[in-house]
Amino acid sequence: MMAFFFLSDGGPDAEDYDNNYFRYNASDIQTSKRIEYIVSTCDTQDPTVRAELQKLCKASFHCK
Repeated sequence: MMAFFFLSDGGPDAEDYDNNYFRYNASDIQTSKRIEYIVSTCDTQDPTVRAELQKLCKASFHCK
């Protein structure tokens, strides 16, 4: 099951840009929990954090 979440990059009209939407496989419970932890505890405007989230989301579609 595909899910997504929105994280503003702080720019004007952030909701208009695809890079602020993160899609992931919600069936991957471990990844879902990791994403939730990062979003709730880290600065999501930090480029390093956003890169980690993108990596996690992409990898979630390749798990079994």
